[in-house]
Amino acid sequence: MTISELGSLGEVIGAFGMIVTLVFLAMEMRLKRQAEDNRDLEQVQIRAFEIQLRAAENPELSKFPSKWNKLTGGIFQSLPPSINYATLFGIFVEEELDTLDYYHLVSAMNYETILTKSERGAIPEESI
Repeated sequence: MTISELGSLGEVIGAFGMIVTLVFLAMEMRLKRQAEDNRDLEQVQIRAFEIQLRAAENPELSKFPSKWNKLTGGIFQSLPPSINYATLFGIFVEEELDTLDYYHLVSAMNYETILTKSERGAIPEESI
């Protein structure tokens, strides 16, 4: 083998190495993007859990969701048809209703954040 043939062989090996490196970098970028997407979802979920944990740990705050769950039959159940605004004021005082409003608002905003990120493609469907 002559020097020029060895040089040509070195160029072929170098080109193959560059292609392998580019494929590896593309795979790394894809994995990094998936990790970022999963981290975004995890942060939103952690915020929701922290809010619910604070409500559960605080005796004053945990009374209101407990009353609400007894009234509705569960956290994701709707109000019975017999319950109206006047009935709610008979069961809860105004401060309790305000606390429940904030609690439900924060939960709804967290769910909205997850759905918005999912619609924009920031969170893969398999993560949800």
